[in-house]
This record gives sequence, C-alpha cells and structure tokens, in this order.
Amino acid sequence: MANLSLETKLAARFPSMPLITALVAALGVTLGSSSAEAGIPVYLKPESRFASGQYARPWLEARTKDIQLQRWFRVWTKTADRRTVYGWIAEDHVLTQLRLSSIARLTRNEPDRSEASLDSLRGGRIPKGAQVIILERSGSWSRVRVLGENAPNRELSRDSWILNEALVRDPGNQVEKAYVIQATPIRLQPNLKVKPIESFDPHREVNVVSADGAWLEVQIDARQMSLGLDIQTGWIERKNVWLSSDLISTNGKTVGENVRPLFAGLELRSAPLPEANVVTLLSGTEALHLLGSQYLKWGQVRVPNHGALWWPITDGHEAELAAPPMTLSTQELVSRSLFDLAASHSIPGFKIASAKGVFQTTDGKTWKKISSFEEKNFPVAITGSSPEKLALFVGPFLSTDQGRTFSEWIRWDRLVQSIKTKTGLPPNRMRLSALEMIDDSGQKIRLTLDLGRAKPVVVSTKDRGANFTVEL
Repeated sequence: MANLSLETKLAARFPSMPLITALVAALGVTLGSSSAEAGIPVYLKPESRFASGQYARPWLEARTKDIQLQRWFRVWTKTADRRTVYGWIAEDHVLTQLRLSSIARLTRNEPDRSEASLDSLRGGRIPKGAQVIILERSGSWSRVRVLGENAPNRELSRDSWILNEALVRDPGNQVEKAYVIQATPIRLQPNLKVKPIESFDPHREVNVVSADGAWLEVQIDARQMSLGLDIQTGWIERKNVWLSSDLISTNGKTVGENVRPLFAGLELRSAPLPEANVVTLLSGTEALHLLGSQYLKWGQVRVPNHGALWWPITDGHEAELAAPPMTLSTQELVSRSLFDLAASHSIPGFKIASAKGVFQTTDGKTWKKISSFEEKNFPVAITGSSPEKLALFVGPFLSTDQGRTFSEWIRWDRLVQSIKTKTGLPPNRMRLSALEMIDDSGQKIRLTLDLGRAKPVVVSTKDRGANFTVEL
C-alpha cells in the first residue's frame, strides 16, 4: 500500500456534485490534447468513466482541499478469442461478494472512524472477527454497525466507517442479494407461460426470498413499480442475475474470489489510473480473477460557481504495469542477490524474502512476487506464535493477513522527532537498512537507519512504531 500516514487531512466523504455547466470555458481547459501542457485529467467524481477536462498539476495541487481513496483491482480474464489478459479496474466498476452482502466480518482490528476518512479516529477499535451489518457504501468504504457480543461494548454500538478491504462476507445470517444483469421480467409464478407484471431494469440489486431451480423469488415494491397490486414478491429467471456464488473462482484445488464488471463496455487498463492505456473492453459477462489491489488517491478541487472536480494523484511515481505475477524457484531467487530473508515459526514453509522485489512462499520452493513493492529491497521479518497472530513486516509496511494486504506501521513524524531530540539534528534523509524483532509479539522492534552520516542510527520501539527510543 502507498504511504498514506503522512498526508494532510484525508477526507473521503463524497460531496454533492451538481451539473457543471460551461466547464471548459470556466477552467480554460484544453480537451483532447496529448501534449504535456494539457495537464492532468479532471473528473466529476472518482468513479466517473470519462474525464471532464484537463488542467495543470500546479494549479490542482495548490487548490486541493480533500483527498479520496479509491481501490483498484488487478485481475486477469479470458477474452472472446481465448487470450489471457491482465489489467486493472476500479472497485467502483465491479460487482464483489461484499457488494452483495448485508452482513460481514472484520478480517483485522480496525480503528473506530466517524467518517470515511483515515484520520477521523474516535479512539476505539473494532476487533478482528466482529460481525457487522453494512448500512451504507461510499467508494472504497462501508458504514457498518457491530452486531452480536461486541455491540454493547462502549462506543461500538454506534456506526463506524471501515475500508472495504478489511471486510469479508459472512456466510451466515445473510440476506441473499441478486444483481440484475439484463432486463428481467417479473412473474407471479415461476413459469414462462405466466404473463409478466413488470420488469427489473439492468444494474439493480434485489433481495432473494427463495429459489426454485431456474427461478428466484425476489422482493418487489409494487408501489414504486406502479403495479397497483398488493404483492411483496415475484419470480425472475436465475440466468438474468448474478449471485454471490457466481463470484467464486475455482482452479483445481484453489478457491478464491472473482469480480464481475457492473456493465458492458468497461475498460480494463494497463495501470491503476483512469487515463492508463486500455488493455481490452469488457463484454460485461466475463469473470475477472483477482490478483491484488492498490489504492489511488484522488484530490478534490472546488471551482467557484461550478462545484467540485476530482483529479488522480500519482505523486510522480509510475503506476505498476499489469503483467503476470512473477514466480521464482529458490535458485532463481538467490540469483537475484538476496537482500534479506525471514521465516515463520508458526507456519511451516512460510517465508518472505527481499531480492530486487519482495517474494513470499508457502512451501519453501516456489516464490511469488508481491507486486506492490515493485523492484525495491526492504528488510523483512515475521512474528507470531500462531497463524492467527502472524505479522509480516516489509520495511515500514505491515501485513496481518499473510501478505494479502499491507499498511504502514511506522509513525515517521515521531521517529524523526525522536532522532532530532537525541542528536540535535534533523535527518536529511532516512533509509531503513535493518529490522530486528525483539520479541515474538511484534510490538518490540529494533531498526537500523541510514541517515547519510558516518554511522547508522539504531532506534527501538515497544509499541510497534507508535513511539521510538534512539539507541546511541
């Protein structure tokens, strides 16, 4: 995951976005230009498919007030001519199991947040495994309420905003939802001979009551559909919808999740950017097999008398191109000049290595590259007395789900202040060259830092990066 902790205020609530008239004239935007002067594309909202114009980066940076996070999925799929293609697609443009869920569970401990923003913390934490009801969705966030035994605990009875990546569908006590993929007639009986009373438009979510072979009984609101009938349910054909079971990927012994395009014509892109090259246009029926995810930051600017515009912030770094995940043998890994290596004491065969990129293995033989670290080397470490307590450290990044996702664990502001207080000099540069676990809890850690001086500086933390002590 990208460095998010040092950002200025990160607000992720979608604002009201009125129709912007005379946008080009108001902004002086040049449309359709491929020159460097054309600048950065701007959008009415992050999930918009098409840009509304372009503007210079300095102008955008100077006027950015809020920042929104948008998750992109890296996927592969088969084209109509049987080619395998790799690419990126925004979370807003795909159907996921979570989107078809009303009940979910947390995959990790999460802070209690009052808004869809990384810094809107209220001090409490929602524990890993807590069952929640999903009340609202906004981009890559969900507003949830804790259910069951955790609900009465202090402030946890109130609503909280959680990143979607920290939630997984709870298979039990679920209200099954169906996503309509094409115009679907509604009948009072599961029989094609029964005349339809109305129809569902595509791209609609409906609640499933029961199933009968090729038919589904679903909830309907007769009043909203102008039926003039006192009915609450109707029948639709199963083939016209997607269910959560359609979002399961099976490949031999491997079972995972896939996603589906929300509609036909969506672009699969070469990088997690809305302006990246189009790999292929999606038909709307293919399964997109998940390989990983990455966040894109969007900055919001406000134009007087016209409302809000959003632009993709890339921090000057090139986004990762979509290519098949790199897999190496142990011999191939060592030949890349091994930088660091760590092994788990609780999961046999589970190891992580840094060798012009970060790789992990579950059998000690085949190493799969973690694509988000590109070709960078980081010191690595693994702690945890059991698989449930496993913690993966890759430099300043931490994973508690065996390498599927990473977040930053070092409070850099406090680290810099500790060094400045101890040495009297602020560090001009800082490179993490070594990482040592002092205990197996993952809380006590010793770091060796290259500050560009004659000798490295060693610091330690007893609370997993919240505070540091300089060891001279």
